[in-house]
Amino acid sequence: MKFKKTLSLVASASVLLMSFSSSTFAQENSEDLSFLEPCAPKAQGRYKVNRMDIIGEMPYKDGKLYHTVIGFEGQAEDVEGEVVIFVGSGSCKPLYTSSYWGNTPPLTDVFDQSVSRQLAYQWLKRRVTHSGFDAIQKSLIDPRLKSLPDHTYWAYKELGFSIPSHVRIKD
Repeated sequence: MKFKKTLSLVASASVLLMSFSSSTFAQENSEDLSFLEPCAPKAQGRYKVNRMDIIGEMPYKDGKLYHTVIGFEGQAEDVEGEVVIFVGSGSCKPLYTSSYWGNTPPLTDVFDQSVSRQLAYQWLKRRVTHSGFDAIQKSLIDPRLKSLPDHTYWAYKELGFSIPSHVRIKD
């Protein structure tokens, strides 16, 4: 009898955990972000999006920007894309999408320098959490790295990275 109760509790907890972890949106606070769902990409390339995490938000024009990372079905957890969604006047619109696989426009094609710097900072801070400071610092030493966009350079400096002298700010 005790075994059946334990098994029943484990099964109930598993169902609860599965329904919680299958949520498309995640954020550290409990704010309901389901209003972003209409603007969330369903796929990127041939990969279906299976999660979206909010890594930052900021006021923007007459609304708010939500900076998100997206994960893909069948891919490792660190394979992520990036989407910046504008919410204002009762609707939402993706303004920027970055692909893990490249062909990404610079942030400054969409946003001014100040916003681009904040978004680069949020993204890099996320990468530090996942990859570790030392691994990212080591990647900066690569002699093939010749330049960084201003907003990325700024984000590295703000997070305390040492940028080698051979790396220049790209205009």
